[in-house]
Amino acid sequence: MKYICAAAVLTATAIAWGGQQMKQVAIWDPVFNMPAYTMLIPADWEFEGAMVPGRGCGDPPSGSVVYRANSPDGLTGVQRLPAANRFWSNERQTIQARGLANCRIETPVAAASYVRTIAAHMRPAAQLGQMGTPPAAPKFMQFVRQTDQLFQNNAARQGNPNPWRCGGDTQRVRVRYDYRGRPIEEWVSVEETVIEQPSTGAMGTYPNGVLRLGVSKVTEWTTTTTASRAPAGRLDQVEGQLQAIHDSLKELPEYHRRYTEFMQQQTAQMLANIQRIGASVLLQGERAQAARQANHRAFMQQFEQRAASRRQGFQAKMHAREGRSRDYVDMILDQQLFYDPRTGTSTTQSNQYNHTFGDGNGGVVQTNSATFDPNAAMSGNWTELKPIHH
Repeated sequence: MKYICAAAVLTATAIAWGGQQMKQVAIWDPVFNMPAYTMLIPADWEFEGAMVPGRGCGDPPSGSVVYRANSPDGLTGVQRLPAANRFWSNERQTIQARGLANCRIETPVAAASYVRTIAAHMRPAAQLGQMGTPPAAPKFMQFVRQTDQLFQNNAARQGNPNPWRCGGDTQRVRVRYDYRGRPIEEWVSVEETVIEQPSTGAMGTYPNGVLRLGVSKVTEWTTTTTASRAPAGRLDQVEGQLQAIHDSLKELPEYHRRYTEFMQQQTAQMLANIQRIGASVLLQGERAQAARQANHRAFMQQFEQRAASRRQGFQAKMHAREGRSRDYVDMILDQQLFYDPRTGTSTTQSNQYNHTFGDGNGGVVQTNSATFDPNAAMSGNWTELKPIHH
């Protein structure tokens, strides 16, 4: 199945870049109804890109950027998966108090371990090879240090003795697999950002009913996964060119302005709600909330893909697009949702074959042959599964 996302808009003009004919492509934001990002790719390459909505747990209102671009034969290309945002705290009441109960609550995992897990999920039949540090690591770690310094400066201005802290790591793994009958090599890379978010607030009550104040901590960790592939033996030769395509992703100035205005409105509204609570709110709680908002504003200046939770109105709009978004994620992972008309159940299988059969007991056979009949060649009662959308 070939899934073409209408959100990917290609400009008609090809431009020269580094001595090679290139073209500019754009990624559309359906929430703000405007182009949000552009990239440069070779003029004869195919491109698919979109903004995939998150769960409202620290995700930006429009979601995260995903794309894939590849050569006409599909053997050389780049890919970016949706960013994954998670939270962790040893104190369950802190998760509840921060409104994170419906978010992904997971203990942070080292980047070296996470990249092997995600690579095995992306390419189930691949052989995992050498680990290493991506060439873009110095730039990423500079971003991490700058963000950490912003948090400390922000806390110093407010007299906050418990600043947020930002750390991170980036790792990659080389994988090998066959695609369309050809051996492929691919670097799968992960950038992981870990933000420690201490805050002062109510930690419960004393036996006499008086609020007990203390410092609680929530860890927010975000992973961004990219991949660059080429025929076996050519990956090292073209790695720099593929990384340049990843690096060409740029946010459009007008989109940045619209997005910044929206976030400022969100922050102003949240602060106004705090003020309306009145004198019943402890001063420490107000300062902690103001510090969280200030930290979010500083962090958004450095990392546009992390922000406050989406408003309920945006959640409702994006819920209508959830099915299409899940279809797009399936496309990114080269998989498809299939329906078994005999059992009424649905399963996710590879989308690299023309025909998929199920035996009703979990067995699946896939083939590109139009004449193959598993009922004649194998035991069991096989039914062809129907590709469907979420």
